[in-house]
Amino acid sequence: MSALVRALLGLPLLGLSLQSHPARAQAPAEQPDAAMLIGLSGPAFVSLSGASPVQVDRCTGLPLGATVCTGPDSFATVRLDPSPTSSGAHDVVLMPGTCLDIEQATADRTQLRVERGSITVATPRPRGGSSTARTLAIRTRDGLAEGKDGGFRVAIEERATRTEAVTGGIRLSGDGGSLELAAGKGSRVSQGEAPTAPVDLLLSQALLSPEAGTALIRPDFHWQEVPHGTGYRIELSADATFTDIVEAMDVAEPRWLPDFLFAPQAIEGLWWRVAPYDRLGFLGIPSEARPLLLPPGVRG
Repeated sequence: MSALVRALLGLPLLGLSLQSHPARAQAPAEQPDAAMLIGLSGPAFVSLSGASPVQVDRCTGLPLGATVCTGPDSFATVRLDPSPTSSGAHDVVLMPGTCLDIEQATADRTQLRVERGSITVATPRPRGGSSTARTLAIRTRDGLAEGKDGGFRVAIEERATRTEAVTGGIRLSGDGGSLELAAGKGSRVSQGEAPTAPVDLLLSQALLSPEAGTALIRPDFHWQEVPHGTGYRIELSADATFTDIVEAMDVAEPRWLPDFLFAPQAIEGLWWRVAPYDRLGFLGIPSEARPLLLPPGVRG
């Protein structure tokens, strides 16, 4: 049993005698972690079995029943089934203000529940030459999204849950019915209703500046305007797969000039990309990621 689980359950650390406390319940049998926190920018907290949340770091193992929450400016990435013998693993990125429950994990299916906020499920990474991945189910108060291929987003809104199948198709269900949501489509589902008819997600246009491989001396980002777009999300990540996001910002125009930009010290550079919003509030297909170098003296 990990030190995190013992701390959450109020159990003594390993190596301490329990003989002086005969009435204390025995610790549960050790079980492998269902997930691991592999990416973190800002504080994140984990709670289990009604215990008070504790702040956690990267590489923290997460058991079944754990709830992971990000702060208002934090990002976290949870890798499901982190054991080296699994054939494929889903990485789930938690955006700021998100709480995620690890509900179930079997040989062929993992189920999570998003209590609030939004997540992005990355495409599973093959292991040992195999691309086979278990089904991932994302449950919300409104419905259920299920798929094996990753590449989709789920966002809790005030009156509905918004789902965008970016690169992988999923099955989306509500109390009133279900549908197959193909890649490049979006839909919403509300409590007691069937998912809405799929809509086409907007495609991103070309990134303009800064150019790939240049040093980020002054953060000044430009990209081509997307016809019929109503806004944009720009994301910065410490890796090219965007499973280690360090910043995400929604802007109205195809340009972002932040007053300052936080950059982790332990990295050589960043990647950036942009996705457009449409008039219905769906976030579209992101652009290709473009790498940037950090200036000398800032690099890890």
